[in-house]
Amino acid sequence: MVESFTIADSVSNYIQSLRSGKKEAQNDLAKFVRWIGGDRSLVDMSPSELEDYSAKEGSSEPDSSRLKTLRHFLNYAKKNGIVDVNMAIHVKIRRPNKKIRNSTVIHEISRPKLTQDGYSALEVRLEYLQGELLLAAEEVKKAAADKDVRENAPLEAAREHLGKLDAERRELQDTLSTAQIISAEITGGSAHQGGTVKLRDLSNGRTDSWLLVDSREASLADGKLSISSPVGRAVLGFYAGEEFTVDTPGGEVKYKLLEVE
Repeated sequence: MVESFTIADSVSNYIQSLRSGKKEAQNDLAKFVRWIGGDRSLVDMSPSELEDYSAKEGSSEPDSSRLKTLRHFLNYAKKNGIVDVNMAIHVKIRRPNKKIRNSTVIHEISRPKLTQDGYSALEVRLEYLQGELLLAAEEVKKAAADKDVRENAPLEAAREHLGKLDAERRELQDTLSTAQIISAEITGGSAHQGGTVKLRDLSNGRTDSWLLVDSREASLADGKLSISSPVGRAVLGFYAGEEFTVDTPGGEVKYKLLEVE
């Protein structure tokens, strides 16, 4: 039998337990406390009330930040024995519609966010391309030296190669000129770009650690997961101990977020 705590007291204890982000959590949960009644006992809260609040809050908060904070609080309440049942599962966070997802992708393309390592790697790649462009231009000149250009396959191939290199060079220059350098310290304890997450696939128990990065520096072989990938996009905003679902061509896959660094 758990001890009875008021919702207001439980929220206050939770906020005090946080190592960082106390002000943000207090602001996020204040609205919920006013809505549900802070003097009530936490154990008297019903699933339907949480679902109603989720529907109301989700319709006015596109990023659902308050709902994510609420879920983290309810996970804390279960973990610390304040309630017997984890009520966080009744806080439903709406997935952004296609229009919102597309606008997010457009914003990402126009203002890329890169780790320092990723930015440096692109600089190295750009320097390499500058040298390759000089060589490719020479190849075009050599191929063009053949006076009969009507069926000059080497010339066409050289021009195509030069065009591809030049297109990549321009794209890299645009990326580097607008990129924002990020680090793991720019956000709090939830999964975020620039942070490392440890995930468990609940369908098979497999555990992997990933650095969440921009699609431009993603490399599964190096443990760098794009935030535009299904898993990378889905985990953003969740806290250690929480579970989330990813839509895949083969159906839904559930993951548990074990750690955030």
